[in-house]
Amino acid sequence: MNIAIRYTQTILKGNKYLLLSVPIVALIGFFVVFLLSNQSTIENIQALSTETVHKNYPLLFTFSEKGAFVQSVALVILLPFLHLAFLQDLYPRPLDFNLPIGPKNRFISYILLSIVVYVYNLLIICLFNYLLQFYLQIRFMDDIKEAYDVLGYLYTDIPENTLLFNGQINSLVFMVGLTFFALLSVFLVGILYFQKYSRVKSIIFIIVFMTLSSYIGNWLWPEPHVYINQEFYIQNYPIFIWCLVSLLLYFALYHIIKNKEV
Repeated sequence: MNIAIRYTQTILKGNKYLLLSVPIVALIGFFVVFLLSNQSTIENIQALSTETVHKNYPLLFTFSEKGAFVQSVALVILLPFLHLAFLQDLYPRPLDFNLPIGPKNRFISYILLSIVVYVYNLLIICLFNYLLQFYLQIRFMDDIKEAYDVLGYLYTDIPENTLLFNGQINSLVFMVGLTFFALLSVFLVGILYFQKYSRVKSIIFIIVFMTLSSYIGNWLWPEPHVYINQEFYIQNYPIFIWCLVSLLLYFALYHIIKNKEV
């Protein structure tokens, strides 16, 4: 394990641009996805920012009910794969080292590097969610509270599952790790197994995996999903299946590393 950790540290020190690219890509992704998925929200912000003298109380009330930026959850899952797509370029061949690196340590190192990239990206997205909340509250919260009083909502609290409290979406962000690491097994198998067009093939591999898993899940339990029995294992059987398939793929990944130089 110590060898794998030192191996991973060597890779990170030799590719410092990787740690620099994670926050840059996260910032661009956060900004672009927010612009594309929240056009009406942006229009509301622009309108409220120009109306500083005569406040638009109905618009302020409407803005207070805007949903949180849930698309940031997808960024936590998807953005790390952009960096890991260059995994083969980050790692030199084992024969390039003076001391050999065994397949076990290389396998652990791939997982460790993936964890570093994932956690780093996750923390940055969480930070952006809080910064968005902080900006909107500083800019509009006092006016919104005034709008609630003027419009007669004296005993109504501002909803907390909204953009004004966007930081609360981070509780969901921390729950998607299982999805990432399930897809990671599929992605790494595609990246490290295929010689040509491995990045494209690994993406196709993930799409096929998700499509087939969704199809098989709906075939086993057609929609709408009605739980007659509320036992934990009944409600979470899809998670158990995903974990089982993911473990089998990690096992296959280890043997790919063992049987060929990647």
